[in-house]
Amino acid sequence: MTTQILRLLCPLSILVGGLCAGNIVSAQETSNGSASSGASSLTARKTGKGTAAKDVLDNPRLLFRVSIERKATTVEQALAKLSEYTPLHLTVQGAEVRSTPLFFHYVNTPLRDILAGIAETGYWEWAQKNENTLVLKERYNPHTLALYHPHNEAEKEVHQRGAEFLDQLGKLPPDMQSALSNPTLPPPPVKGLPGVPFDRLPSAMQDNLRAMFAAELKSGEAKGLHSPLTSADLAHSTVSLSTGTPQEGFDSYHITLSADLPGTRVGMGMSFLMFQDPRDNYDIIPLDQVGGVDYHTVEQDALSRQKALANNPHLQDRVSLTMENATLFQALQALSAKTNLAFSAYHFTEKGRSAQRSFSLPAMPLGEMLDRLAALYGGRDAGGGRYRYTWGQQANPMSQVFVFHLSPEATPPAE
Repeated sequence: MTTQILRLLCPLSILVGGLCAGNIVSAQETSNGSASSGASSLTARKTGKGTAAKDVLDNPRLLFRVSIERKATTVEQALAKLSEYTPLHLTVQGAEVRSTPLFFHYVNTPLRDILAGIAETGYWEWAQKNENTLVLKERYNPHTLALYHPHNEAEKEVHQRGAEFLDQLGKLPPDMQSALSNPTLPPPPVKGLPGVPFDRLPSAMQDNLRAMFAAELKSGEAKGLHSPLTSADLAHSTVSLSTGTPQEGFDSYHITLSADLPGTRVGMGMSFLMFQDPRDNYDIIPLDQVGGVDYHTVEQDALSRQKALANNPHLQDRVSLTMENATLFQALQALSAKTNLAFSAYHFTEKGRSAQRSFSLPAMPLGEMLDRLAALYGGRDAGGGRYRYTWGQQANPMSQVFVFHLSPEATPPAE
């Protein structure tokens, strides 16, 4: 899918946060991995399903502080561990998000800030499934499924008519629903086609299929395709419905029209999608407008970085850093020991996670140090192009975590 391609193009996001030292630790990761928490006495505020991330995490059961570190884990494993610090169940949706490799280091950090930080690491978002369950999932982007949207009016009508077909299917008697969606050949010696005869369907369903068929013909003609069936053959055809392999973001369906014509058996298929997020619809997106998706732009990072430098006094604290053959995790870990810095990061490839740098940076403001690290840990992607990083303050206003992003600016390979 498009999102998988994007992860390969943008393999690293880093979260770094300057935290004020606190006197009260409600939950803390100890050397033996145990945790103590007073969260069970707190009452939760119920929020609506699909509420924006800042509202979902504005929950008294997420206010206590946690100290935790993981050098190598996955998002799914990290959330399973963090669930031990709250009565809430923290889960993840989507195979890609679930398996993303993650490393992090948080000291005396509010749990809600850790959760917000993890979400920013991969441009994900939190949603409330029910009163006691939070779900981390891909952040909604209207362009992510652009390739699967209709690209002209005919394709749009096919999708819309398909959605109407499903609505009509749900109103049919159970035996007819089963015959349409679980078609089987009639037992011998009876000869026939799987599915339900077209003329046995309700008249409104027949009219909808005729309109869908006409739109499919028009769409196919634009691509140089021709159907073996004609509109006149529909009355003698049999209709069946099959479901495609589940995908992240949509469900696919396929209607087959089959007919025994003199001397031959012919058929035609019509495919359509049902998007899982109600914010997706059947708006037309021309093919020439389908392209890569920038989840976070250089301009957004630059603006949030400027705001952070202007408003966060910790970024003016001076710090030096000397490292020998250090990975990014090790460099940020050393910086954390000097500045109470919290961070979370991932790199899509093992090569990126294990990349080492040696450097000696003299005393400078923390904000400038982050700039230097962003430049130092840039490199080359799988295609030979260079990548670099930008950083900015996390969008969630209740969090003090700062965010590094791979710059979406394309840079050609070095000569």
